Amino acid sequence: MQLRQLEYTVAVVDAGSFTEAAKTLHVTQSALSQGVAALERELGADLFVRRRGETSLTAAGEAFTDAARRVLRDVRVARDSVDAIVGIAGGHLDLVVAPAFAAGPLGGVLGRFRTRHPRVSLRIESAEDTASIQEELVKGRAELGFGQLPVDETMQVIRTWTEEIWLVRPPGTSVADGPADLKDHLDAPLVVPRGAADQIRRVWHEAGLEADIAVECAAHELVLPLVLAGAGIAFQPASVGLAAAALGAGAQPLRPSVTWNTALFAPAGMALSPAAQAFVDVVRRG
Repeated sequence: MQLRQLEYTVAVVDAGSFTEAAKTLHVTQSALSQGVAALERELGADLFVRRRGETSLTAAGEAFTDAARRVLRDVRVARDSVDAIVGIAGGHLDLVVAPAFAAGPLGGVLGRFRTRHPRVSLRIESAEDTASIQEELVKGRAELGFGQLPVDETMQVIRTWTEEIWLVRPPGTSVADGPADLKDHLDAPLVVPRGAADQIRRVWHEAGLEADIAVECAAHELVLPLVLAGAGIAFQPASVGLAAAALGAGAQPLRPSVTWNTALFAPAGMALSPAAQAFVDVVRRG
């Protein structure tokens, strides 16, 4: 079994086909296909179901791909560690985040990290909720995750944040000075990111009401434009509320105060690459 064969297999999964994987890796399709076929013979199992115009994983392929990702990540960590010792700047870091919660805490961290480590490349993937983030980390698709607490015992929490939630209303809405009473807005139509919908429903249920979720967005980035267009109100982190106010929306804190707790975390006991450790150092310095 060769490292290149693991790279071929993961590339086919990520690209969706042998043709696109070959383009991504800058190899011929025949070389890639032969490498995967040789690996399948060695394993004694098919990793892919090959149909015209469609490539999908078998059950054996799913199990093997998760393990292959972890091996490739460990190899990259080893290489980056050697590079760090011999003084070669650079590296790569994969993050997976819940966009509904990431705007405030992560924005400043990412800016400081890029300033201090400009040659480290970043890839930021999104996941709907904390459970999905943990799954991506365990599979080796990323090294660090950011999402809402709590996390399970397989994760190591690196740092936590608490951020106040603001009410954001369409432009032209009359907004009094000071906080808005939450009870006055419990029957208003809501625009929510999918990752926050369950939390919103729980808060409303505790108040003895059913939340009127008018629009549930798969993409967090759609929430603010929809509120600005008059689709409903939204509850957003204070950092987003301030940005919304600058665009003409009505934005104010809530009474009683509402907060949510988020964290940066990684699989417990996992060795971090130099790039990931540098990111953690930036986070802990604040």
